[in-house]
Amino acid sequence: MKREIDFLKAYKKTFQTSKNVGSIIKNGLVVITTTYCLFLIIIFSWWNFLKKDLQKVENQIEIKKAEIKKLEKKEFLYVLLKKQLSLLSKVFSSEKDNRTQVLHSLFQIADGRSKIAEIKVSPSGEEVQISGEAADAFALAGFLNNILSSQQLKIFPKIKLNSLSRQKKGGYKFSIVFTYGKD
Repeated sequence: MKREIDFLKAYKKTFQTSKNVGSIIKNGLVVITTTYCLFLIIIFSWWNFLKKDLQKVENQIEIKKAEIKKLEKKEFLYVLLKKQLSLLSKVFSSEKDNRTQVLHSLFQIADGRSKIAEIKVSPSGEEVQISGEAADAFALAGFLNNILSSQQLKIFPKIKLNSLSRQKKGGYKFSIVFTYGKD
């Protein structure tokens, strides 16, 4: 008995099924790894997008906070101004003498060389303090003399020079307190 070997026929492997299982597992791991990587890329891209949007929102919040602070400051000044105006209207309308004419006469007394910079009325309305500047000692002396000789300012029983200071440029800053009522 002679055996012949035919080299033209393909050799049939007996262990073919185990190689197919290994190939399937290998291909499955490649697909799972690729899917996982794509999933991570999508997650990181979405996270980056959300981070940029969050930064934009935070910037807008900071801008709005700054605007709110400005508006709060403005509102505070409006309330303060309203309070001062109501106090002034109460003080100047409650008395029988016309105190608006007193203010008018104060501004008339202040000529170009003496200027009134600020008027403060005490909360009780009993005192009025004016602050101002005079160009020189003669202007200040004339302003004080006009205050003492003014007929409309006779309603103040007490007029006191509260402060006086000479400025570097040669002018004078002063503060005068006018008291209503009794001495």
